[in-house]
Amino acid sequence: MGWHTNLKKIRNFVERHNQANVVVVNVLNRFDLETHSCVNYAVNAFNRKFDKHMKSFQNAATIEVTSDRDSFTKHGLHLNRKGKEWAAKTIVSSIKEIFKLQKKDPI
Repeated sequence: MGWHTNLKKIRNFVERHNQANVVVVNVLNRFDLETHSCVNYAVNAFNRKFDKHMKSFQNAATIEVTSDRDSFTKHGLHLNRKGKEWAAKTIVSSIKEIFKLQKKDPI
């Protein structure tokens, strides 16, 4: 399954759930590979297309995952404690922002 198919599935999910707020997270780069590897190149291309598609939806908030090497484990494939803490705080602030935007005064 190619990344075009995955992008289409995410887009269809957000379209089907247009009455709900959706928080989507972009794909992480791999720090166990070289910066200019074909995998990281494909990840960056996917994230650019992903951001472009998600901007057209008002019910979708996109979270950009950090590409800071210090947020990953020694082998570079998984988030470490610092990275997980950052991701959790970013998700929480995104959700709070969604609820803040929906809060309207009755008058």
